[in-house]
Amino acid sequence: KKKKKKNPGCKIRMADQDKDSGEAPYKSLFANKRNESTGDKFSRKFRENPFVPVFLAATGAALVGGLVAFKRGKQRWSQNFQRARVGFQGLTVVALVGGAMVTSLFTTDDAGKAK
Repeated sequence: KKKKKKNPGCKIRMADQDKDSGEAPYKSLFANKRNESTGDKFSRKFRENPFVPVFLAATGAALVGGLVAFKRGKQRWSQNFQRARVGFQGLTVVALVGGAMVTSLFTTDDAGKAK
């Protein structure tokens, strides 16, 4: 019989842990470095990229409007609302990508240099 080799990447070894805190290195990826509440984080994100929540709200409004029109049997209105929803979804994606690009261009590291 051949012995199966264990995959060394499936478990975190003691050598991979942060020696100061004893925590695994991936924990720092999810840490809230700013120590801000959920409301504060939403406000900051809204200030950084205000178009995303606006287009999300417009997408939701178009969806609800389309469903109401469909329930009332107004096919033309329902179709128009669904087309608007698709358009607003596209604008939301453009706003997300554009906001990420602008943020990456103008973000500075701790030393004050552009990344």
